[in-house]
Amino acid sequence: RLHIRLMNEWSPQPYRAPSLAITTTYQFTDPATGKAGTFDVVRRLSLESPDTLIVRTDRAGALGGPPSSTRVVYKRAM
Repeated sequence: RLHIRLMNEWSPQPYRAPSLAITTTYQFTDPATGKAGTFDVVRRLSLESPDTLIVRTDRAGALGGPPSSTRVVYKRAM
């Protein structure tokens, strides 16, 4: 069983319009070896327009797995 805990959450640079990047570092223990490791998740929030927020999430691969990305668009209801 993989045990994951939040290690650190930070923004590597001040907000620069039109986006904000937030990096979260997670610490885990490899169940096969007992060794500790870390992986990062980076969320980028940007306004495409005053009514549209885009959230892109990039996850580094852990334990040799592939990295992944998702993109979600939120639109204000009128």
